Amino acid sequence: MNRLASLLTVLVMVLSAVAAAPVYGAPGGRAVGDATINGTVTDKNNGHNLAGVNVHLTGTAVSLDFTTEDMGAYEFVIAPETYSL
Repeated sequence: MNRLASLLTVLVMVLSAVAAAPVYGAPGGRAVGDATINGTVTDKNNGHNLAGVNVHLTGTAVSLDFTTEDMGAYEFVIAPETYSL
C-alpha cells in the first residue's frame, strides 16, 4: 500500500507541474522569453475585419491553428523560433 501511495503522490506532483506549465499558442500562456505573433485578418477589397478565419502557424517543433475572433484578431504565444504564418 505504501508503494501505491508513493506512486499516487508522484503522479499528482507531475500533473500539477503540467497544469501549471505555459500553454504555447494560447493567449495568456506565457513563459519567460516567449514571443508573441498577433495581427488582424481583413478583407482585401473592403478592409473589413474577418471573423472565423483559420490562421496556421508552423515551426520546427510546432504546428498551431487559431480561428480569428469577432474583430478578426489572432494571437500566438510561442517559444522563440523561426515560423511560417
